[in-house]
Amino acid sequence: MEFAEARRRARDVLARIRAGDNPAEDIRREKETPTCREFADEYLRRSDPHWKPSGRETVRIYLKARILPAFGRMPVDRIGAEDVAAWFDAASRDKPGAANRAFEILRAMMFRAEEWGLRERGPNPCLGIARNPRNKVARFLDADELARLGRALDAREARWPEAVAAIRLLALTGYRRSEVLSLRWRNINDDALNLEDSKTGPRSVPLGASARALVEALPGSRDPDSFLFPRHAEGRGVWILTTCWRAVCADAKLGRLRMHDLRHTAASQAIMY
Repeated sequence: MEFAEARRRARDVLARIRAGDNPAEDIRREKETPTCREFADEYLRRSDPHWKPSGRETVRIYLKARILPAFGRMPVDRIGAEDVAAWFDAASRDKPGAANRAFEILRAMMFRAEEWGLRERGPNPCLGIARNPRNKVARFLDADELARLGRALDAREARWPEAVAAIRLLALTGYRRSEVLSLRWRNINDDALNLEDSKTGPRSVPLGASARALVEALPGSRDPDSFLFPRHAEGRGVWILTTCWRAVCADAKLGRLRMHDLRHTAASQAIMY
């Protein structure tokens, strides 16, 4: 450490001794308190049963890539607001959105550390730190853009029939991509889809006439356990779906449209009509 910092810490220790405190207790606590890396293992073990697989994987990725490289060796009760602020500022220069997500995970971990008696109650080092503002990226397609999208999907259907059908179902229903690609035939009822693992948990959502006709026209087995889109289920064929989407957007001159924007468009269409 810098000489000035060493002198400051020495003055703090002497002041504590004069006040009747015992700095040796700090050494004992450090030996007994887990490091952030050790605490992260326990945090994952105890939280895993309450998380969805996608959420569990997200936390593990951010821990490995952003949180543990900075705090892994520090005792979990020694992580201070200054440490978090410096880390967050540095991370925000690179990817502000990813810094926000990592910050949320760290904040939740610090609250759990307090609940489990590994940190003093109250001084969460993440409190008082403002997250990076989020850019508004949602986009809604107008009638002309929707028509161009439909023609582009028609033109690409022969090459990527399953990917085109999945994109059409996204546009017709406003469901999330993960929800559509995880659909099995047992989830289909006469007028609704029973989503077993949506972002908000199991739920039933209406199935309109156009979406119903699209589903009924899908090829393949109607076995209850079979996927509607087997080539793209469970993380398969991601690059095919992405390639198809980019080609369709280019054909329709839609620019950098995200697949998730179909969800916003479907919602806005439902409100209007």
